[in-house]
Amino acid sequence: MKIFCAFSLMLFIALMVAPGFTRYLHGDTECMVARGICRHLPCQPYGKKIGHCLLNTYCCKEYVMK
Repeated sequence: MKIFCAFSLMLFIALMVAPGFTRYLHGDTECMVARGICRHLPCQPYGKKIGHCLLNTYCCKEYVMK
């Protein structure tokens, strides 16, 4: 049962991450530009401090969520 639970969790995470990752690999231009800009911004998007810009993933979230 534990193995099944772990597998389900891994599958769920993979499904959540895959669309954003594949879009990133395809080089979504807007997303790449946003990431490039965010790299040079202070790490306080929307008034919240995120640990070293959390690899700038917040810049891509609108594309990942689509």
